[in-house]
Amino acid sequence: MGLKRLFGNDHLRPPQHEFGLLAGVTAFPLLGDSVTLGRERGEINFPDDGYVSGLHARITLRDGRVYLADLGSSNGTFVKVNGERGVGHDSYVLLGQQLFRLNFA
Repeated sequence: MGLKRLFGNDHLRPPQHEFGLLAGVTAFPLLGDSVTLGRERGEINFPDDGYVSGLHARITLRDGRVYLADLGSSNGTFVKVNGERGVGHDSYVLLGQQLFRLNFA
């Protein structure tokens, strides 16, 4: 089922960019330009996950790109890397349960 927005004259047209969040077997359509996630607060909640902070992260669609921001969570927010990806100074890398900080001094 695609996301739909209501435009004038009762015509339904799909938005220019559609995106959603898949968590396990549950899909959450993201209807606006941003959505917040957390255990207790935000538009999408994961109340049974003790590793998710009360208000944990935000996903934003801007200029045709998707941005992920950690909102000061206790455990951090991570992106899985497939293949090769550029990383910056003071980036954190999680390998299994090993957390590394990259320091390019």
